[in-house]
Amino acid sequence: AVVSTQSTGGEGYKMQVSCSVQDKKGSQLTLLPGNTHNILNFGEVQLNEKSLQKVTLVNSGKFDCLFDWKLSVPTKFNKVPAIIEVSPSSGVITPGSRTCCDVAFCPPHKLTLRDVSAVCEIKNGRPFPLSLIGAGILPDLHFSFKQHNFGPCFLYQPGMSHQKVTLIVVNQDIRDISIDCLYASITPARGDAKPCVIPAGKRTELHSP
Repeated sequence: AVVSTQSTGGEGYKMQVSCSVQDKKGSQLTLLPGNTHNILNFGEVQLNEKSLQKVTLVNSGKFDCLFDWKLSVPTKFNKVPAIIEVSPSSGVITPGSRTCCDVAFCPPHKLTLRDVSAVCEIKNGRPFPLSLIGAGILPDLHFSFKQHNFGPCFLYQPGMSHQKVTLIVVNQDIRDISIDCLYASITPARGDAKPCVIPAGKRTELHSP
């Protein structure tokens, strides 16, 4: 009998990927793979504003790293515009390089961000799960009135004076607030208000018509 001897060889490796997020003070916080306690806190965000958190992925290994973000959002949020977006949502990180991903929270209405997660899946590596928390809040604006009755008015003829009223809007918030007045297409009332920003603690006057 002839005995044949063969030798085989191979190399085992694992993806050398790290993940971190920059906090509001500019410090980098390291996130742990497979740790469900990684928390991304957006804090309080005004309606239709956007809050960004930057997540950095670093490939310190010898091979290309493929990443892909997966979002898990409760069904109650499915009927509203996307409240969480990640960009880029997938890609390739070459050895020795890094990629920054923006995780954005944009609340369309008053809400509390709960039971929402984003998982960065690494091909042939461990995932980085993030629990996302935050709140969509109403801007703290005070209006001198919310409805006004002009009473009986004569039909307007050229040369006649307009019925006028002044609405005072006070920003009682701790941050600047941008406003824009929209008028229904069927209403005869018109204003001279243009989009503007009211600084925190300040006020503006809107005149109609």
